Amino acid sequence: DLFPLHFHKNADGQFQCPATFKVFTPHTHIVAIKTSGHVYSWDAIQQLNIEPQHWKCLMSGTDFTREDIIHIQDPHNLEQRNAQNFQCHRKPIEKEAKPIIAADPTTQRILEALEKKRAEKDSMLSEKQRLDRIIGEQEAQEAAERAIEYVGKGTVEYARGPSMLAASFTSTAMTPHLAVATPKRIREITEKGFVRLETTHGPLNLELRADLVPKTCENFLLLCERGAYDGVIFHRLI
Repeated sequence: DLFPLHFHKNADGQFQCPATFKVFTPHTHIVAIKTSGHVYSWDAIQQLNIEPQHWKCLMSGTDFTREDIIHIQDPHNLEQRNAQNFQCHRKPIEKEAKPIIAADPTTQRILEALEKKRAEKDSMLSEKQRLDRIIGEQEAQEAAERAIEYVGKGTVEYARGPSMLAASFTSTAMTPHLAVATPKRIREITEKGFVRLETTHGPLNLELRADLVPKTCENFLLLCERGAYDGVIFHRLI
């Protein structure tokens, strides 16, 4: 049922409680009396009506009961703010209703033409989506084939062609070719050097810092040439 409500304002045009003269804010508990329609703060009704059992409207003197108190705004009741409890959300969603038009031959033909045009549009849209899906699948397949071809070109077997892979000293893809250089004193080179020790667990590549300790590196290489490390058992340190 509908009934009028009487809101009260102060001199500044702000809504307030007519009993306590407190301005209503978003945090104020606001109630209305159904029989009179006057709007109060809940504190005023609780202190001036409920506690003293004075069941008359403070402004008009109209009798009311506890059931006539309507809570317009209750910031402490979170359940009222739950949108799922709103009447518009509890109602089932109605299907799109067709306009009610008098049965007229001309109107009927127009409606049928519009319905046919709409069906054709939906059909064209579905066909477009199907074509887009097919094209997307083809592009994805071509991209996968290109990726497989690219990966195949990076293997060692393919690299044996005109474009060879870079074979570094520590490369595991290809075995580097080692050659004995012309003997030259390490002290005169002052650059980094490398040496390979053949062990029972495979080759061991060592880096010689001839740029920092040239004499030590030269002594180590001389011992290698003399076979001082042939058949030597070692653990971490030689």
